[in-house]
This record gives sequence, structure tokens and C-alpha cells, in this order.
Amino acid sequence: MFPDSERANAVTPMAELCAMARAELADPTQTFSFSLYDTNPLLDVTARNLLALFLDFMWDKTQSGDARVDM
Repeated sequence: MFPDSERANAVTPMAELCAMARAELADPTQTFSFSLYDTNPLLDVTARNLLALFLDFMWDKTQSGDARVDM
């Protein structure tokens, strides 16, 4: 996982993700499929950023004293 400073500029490894999905015999009609944000944006950049901020907020608010590994 990237630190926050690197996450914003990280490139999505689409080729590697697709190769992994093929290796696992994943069927895009059953659970998921990968697409670049530029070619098929489900959410625009602003919405994705807001969701990421909300996830970080919830993570901080629900974090117990122990290191969390459930996400």
C-alpha cells in the first residue's frame, strides 16, 4: 500500500490486474471487472476523492488500540 503522498499519483496497474483476474479464471459477469477511470468512469474524480476521504475518516474513528487488518 502506498503512503498518502504517493497514492494520489500512483498509476493503476491495469495489465497486472487483468492478468491476475485471468489467472484466477475470474468471470466479469459474476463479480467484477476492471476498467480505466478514463474510459468508463463510474464516479468522477471529485466523488472518488470524497469517498476516499470518508473511508479514511471512518477508519480513524473506528480504529481500536490494536492494529487493524480487516480492510
